[in-house]
Amino acid sequence: GDEEDDEEEDDEEEKAKIWNPATEPLKPGETLEYDNSAYDMIHFIGVEWPCLSFNILPDNLGVQRTNYPHVVYLLAGTQAPNDDQNGIILLKLSELNSTKDDDSDDEGFDLDEPNDQPEGDPIIEHRTFSHSMGSVNRIRYMPQQPHIIAALSSNKEVNIYDVRNHICSLDKPPHSKLRDPTPLCTFKGHVTEGWALDWSSKSVGRMITGDCKSYIYLWEPTGSNWNIDKVPFTGHSNSVEDVCWSPTEGDVFSTCSVDGSIKLWDTRKGKRPVASITAHGTDVNVMSWNSKRAFLLLSGADDGCFRVWDLRKLGADMKHQFSFNWHSGAITSIEWNPNDDSELAVASEDNSVTVWDLSLTTEKSKVDGMEIPPQLLFVHRGQEHIKETHWHSQIPGMLISTAEDGFNVFKPSNLS
Repeated sequence: GDEEDDEEEDDEEEKAKIWNPATEPLKPGETLEYDNSAYDMIHFIGVEWPCLSFNILPDNLGVQRTNYPHVVYLLAGTQAPNDDQNGIILLKLSELNSTKDDDSDDEGFDLDEPNDQPEGDPIIEHRTFSHSMGSVNRIRYMPQQPHIIAALSSNKEVNIYDVRNHICSLDKPPHSKLRDPTPLCTFKGHVTEGWALDWSSKSVGRMITGDCKSYIYLWEPTGSNWNIDKVPFTGHSNSVEDVCWSPTEGDVFSTCSVDGSIKLWDTRKGKRPVASITAHGTDVNVMSWNSKRAFLLLSGADDGCFRVWDLRKLGADMKHQFSFNWHSGAITSIEWNPNDDSELAVASEDNSVTVWDLSLTTEKSKVDGMEIPPQLLFVHRGQEHIKETHWHSQIPGMLISTAEDGFNVFKPSNLS
């Protein structure tokens, strides 16, 4: 009786081991089981169509929130099979409880399920409006006015919307049907689609967009509208993949490109770059500027490598500060932790999100035969085709990722 039960439990414990994708690739039909003890919280949110891009909206619920359950507001844009099926989604996720002591796996929940889930499950509210001009390649809110959003479309258009009513309706259901917002501004000047879009955190309403033909456009606010330069910024020899405004200077921004370079620009000094870094030997897909230490820049490339650059050392023979080749697929998203200037999150086409702390410098260790860099804190798996991952700036340690199957909302147990 009891001894047999104990032996069965021992067998189960022996079967559970750390998965090494290099030596044991998943076979068709195989899935990964996650270890509850590795997460303080993990929830799975299914969506009708995948979202290539999303933002975590700021809220008025307080900063440095640690008490469960959590509430999260999201902004996302879809990638549907037909253009007219696409939409921009505003989400409110509440009752996000800790799952650390759960016995059973979180089966997740879908946007279109009724909100009468059993007690303990998350509650979801969502508002969607049509984005029939195509998939949303990149979506971002204006930092100073989060209800103003910009969406970069697969049909080359860029649209700015005011979604104040949709955000408010997540807390107070509207008495009548919400109308789809009319764009405040539409730009059709990009000759091809693009993925690069960023609002300035220092200069209200200022925005940069970039496209696959290497053209970069500056948006200047003019009261209730925007003036977009007729003449683009040029300097890259191939597609501009990402753009970041300086966190400290309202006239300085950076770009990265398929041409392997990172370039720095100053809007006061013409339409050519003021500095260039030969960053990677392949496409540079994504970048992130450290908001606490503005001389640090992150880049992620197509070969799975990501690097850290110290802009105080700009020059012809500039070398990276750190370089990591842990990931086996292209880097699709990279972001400094807004609450910790040495931590960062990386998403990759190898179907993982990793968390790193660059302040750790001990020797490499081995776990089940795998060599683990000392700076690697956490590996999150279980999603396919992960496109973006973001930190929640008001909930320390919380990360959200978007992939083919929807969103994962999680907090690793080893992050404070």
